[in-house]
Amino acid sequence: MIESQGIQIKVILVGERLVGKTSIRQRYMGKGFKESYFATLGSDFSSKSITLGDYVVHLQIWDLAGHVMFKTMRPLFYKGANAVLLVYDTTDRLSFEKLEYWISECFDAAQQTIKTVAIIANKIDLEEFRVVATNEGEEFARYVEEKYKIPTYYVETSALTGENIEKLFYLTALSYLPEDIREEVLKKDEKARRYYYEDREPERLQTHGLKSRSLLSSKKDGKSEEFSKEITKLNNLVTRVSVLENKIERIENTVNKLKEADRTILKYLEDLYEAIRKLDEEISNQRPKLNIDAELLSFLDD
Repeated sequence: MIESQGIQIKVILVGERLVGKTSIRQRYMGKGFKESYFATLGSDFSSKSITLGDYVVHLQIWDLAGHVMFKTMRPLFYKGANAVLLVYDTTDRLSFEKLEYWISECFDAAQQTIKTVAIIANKIDLEEFRVVATNEGEEFARYVEEKYKIPTYYVETSALTGENIEKLFYLTALSYLPEDIREEVLKKDEKARRYYYEDREPERLQTHGLKSRSLLSSKKDGKSEEFSKEITKLNNLVTRVSVLENKIERIENTVNKLKEADRTILKYLEDLYEAIRKLDEEISNQRPKLNIDAELLSFLDD
């Protein structure tokens, strides 16, 4: 809402576990990237104010836990959300495929208040391990915009290097502003103008406003797109091979443990057999011996 003290925007970061939501928030808040990971307990909250032209925008950033155990709690935090930042990991295809689930959960809980959505492709610093192509993320942004009739944009980020993190939150604030205020801000704020106009066709800005790159007409080179698809398939195959190798390694470790257990059991059986043999010897040695006079048995010779 727009109040005398500024413009208030409730922003929620959502997505699967380990996609980098907390790292994105911490990077933007100035805490830097943390290598270690601690599961977000239900939600974490941060706030930060930015100046856009003559306006102060207060961002209330809610980082919601992606673990299934917090599913029943998340709707409480969706209430009143103005902007949804939907994050996936470019090196984890499953996190991308679950975006449909996450966007549905958001709109089921806070449909009336959500005014803008960002599709965030995180971990672009790991380009060599990438399994989700840029055009796939852009296409999903277009799908969300067409389905929910809400401005949706696509941003690629790296919480590790900080690439496009500030841009992401600037675009979030700009996309929420009413059009007249946004136009006023863009005339006065050079940084906001630079972020807003990046990757856009100047001649279409007046009619399309804030759009994802996927909605801007651009002709893809057929060979490049086909190559990108083949690279994606290859990366998926490499990932599957890695998973199989891990499973084989676990099976081999289990087999080795069973072999070791088998050797231990055989050793116990050998020791038990030896103990029984010795016990039998001792019992035999303790039996009374009968001395029978040979003459008493001489009748057997008759």
